[in-house]
Amino acid sequence: MIPLKVHVFPSAEVFLQAYQTYLGNDEETPLTVPAADVAVDNGAVDVVVGGLMDTFRRVKSHPSGDVAQGVSIILSSIALPAHRDAEEDIEIDVIRHTPYLHGALEIKGSILMMIGAPNADTYHMATPNSKRHLQPWLAQPRVMDSIVTALRAINAPPMRSVYAPERLASALVAAWGESNEPMLAPCEQPSLTTRLALTTASTCHAAGQQALFNTEDELRVVDIVTLRTEIDEVDMKRLVEALVEFVCSFFGSTVEQSGQIARKMIQEVLDADEAGRLWLCVSKPQLNPPNMGRTDINIHGQLNPPTASNDGLSLSGYVYTGRQTAGTIAIRNVFTSPEKRGKGIAARLVHAASRWWLVSADEKKRKGAVSLFVEPTNQPATRAYLRSGFVIQDEIWIRKGFEGVEMGAF
Repeated sequence: MIPLKVHVFPSAEVFLQAYQTYLGNDEETPLTVPAADVAVDNGAVDVVVGGLMDTFRRVKSHPSGDVAQGVSIILSSIALPAHRDAEEDIEIDVIRHTPYLHGALEIKGSILMMIGAPNADTYHMATPNSKRHLQPWLAQPRVMDSIVTALRAINAPPMRSVYAPERLASALVAAWGESNEPMLAPCEQPSLTTRLALTTASTCHAAGQQALFNTEDELRVVDIVTLRTEIDEVDMKRLVEALVEFVCSFFGSTVEQSGQIARKMIQEVLDADEAGRLWLCVSKPQLNPPNMGRTDINIHGQLNPPTASNDGLSLSGYVYTGRQTAGTIAIRNVFTSPEKRGKGIAARLVHAASRWWLVSADEKKRKGAVSLFVEPTNQPATRAYLRSGFVIQDEIWIRKGFEGVEMGAF
């Protein structure tokens, strides 16, 4: 008999209380940076944890508190099946945690899987690397049915899609769809297919030693918080406006929607004065020309990529990082101006951001690994990440939803 605990948390705050206890720390005690092998093993799980931590930070800083609450589930066990096709009986115990049951927040045994819905639309799910061989066992209908029952017991947000390793995503979407009234049919094909990639201090250093970043000499990669101390307020405002255009081009949404996302993202980094979060590739001789470029709007109300003006383009690309945990941080956005592509700018940006978090940051902020996701068919991005020191895992991740249901935010 294998005892399987399904811990369900109604908010990111309650989840973090339990997770900190599991790690043996509290919020006031800084977590030590884990060894690289531990950070890599937990890299996939930290993608989920980081999203929930981001949600918790937004809840704390939001004036009305009217934001997603970060519902999450942890599967743990004090015993493991002998192999991936184990047929041992499972004793499933669903434990509902609340802010008022502090004595029940202890998680015993190994974490086998973690599920989180940081934005209330897309559920993210992952297992530690060392537990990947158990995914077929975890994907059993009886396990997935228990997860769905636990989510419905706390009135979790309706599941619009799942982003997870392929087998797990398909199993959870099927279980949720069958339990729904009316029944929901899973989409035949995923809307997104990716692989997880990770880099550590050693792989990042090896990439730097190869001196592959032969970009134009006039380009400089710099953190936006550092750059703000070097230029005046007017110049900074112009640079931010150019960056907004780049972020809008990355998201490819309508002008109003993507513009709001871009300004919020940039302002949060600047307000927090948090170095390392947002990296720019700018021209050394002229950081802030008056005309940073021109952006056209197509017939669908979407932004076309900015093009260089006659004065030259000072901003060539950016990288945005987020989803921080004690052990990892994720590369969230990577964008290079179309006319600057093929010159190694993306690799240079990603390498600079990774090296800062893995080596240059002070000890309290330093990470054991940096993560990102890449589509297998995106060969230019794949080459850039490999050159930057990332090791791309073979496991396929997919985003899968339901027929006739809008997937919502990702």
